[in-house]
Amino acid sequence: MLQNIRVGNITEEIWEKLQRKHEQFDPNRPIDLLLNTTNIVGYRETADNINHLVCNTLPTVQGKFMISHAINTINGEQWNTDITERSFKSKTNLPASV
Repeated sequence: MLQNIRVGNITEEIWEKLQRKHEQFDPNRPIDLLLNTTNIVGYRETADNINHLVCNTLPTVQGKFMISHAINTINGEQWNTDITERSFKSKTNLPASV
């Protein structure tokens, strides 16, 4: 089903399933349901935003973080991740944050 959605081959059956899921959506659901839900989104930026939202709701030890951003250094100099990500994007699928 996900592959069909990804390539734009949405059948009537798939559309009905998506509509049923949408009707069942409850924005006030408990956190455990949020953590066990897969969201289908069209853009990586949207997925990143959802991941940040979920990570920010998880309890962590003081001074420890759930999200770690890449720090790129070239010849000992720290570079802007936006610039370096463009340089390597065609060679890797590694994310800028974990």
